[in-house]
Amino acid sequence: MMKNTAAVEKSTFSVPVALEAVNMFGLAVFLVSNILTVLINLSMDTLQASNAKAMAVLSIYLASVCGTALLLDQLLFKKKSD
Repeated sequence: MMKNTAAVEKSTFSVPVALEAVNMFGLAVFLVSNILTVLINLSMDTLQASNAKAMAVLSIYLASVCGTALLLDQLLFKKKSD
């Protein structure tokens, strides 16, 4: 049986910075999102919220969770310039 000796090409896929940061700091992002969920559920009646209020809360929630991941990425891993 012959082995394939061809060189394996390196992948050139690009991953969005936010996705990479969420992947790297999964536990921290999970904990922040759970704490934010509890705070939202305790501070407002989510079942009676209007559509506009619900979308505003979801937008702020998403920005907070992604912002936390990006902030951790910037603080803990300084990007090296290639």
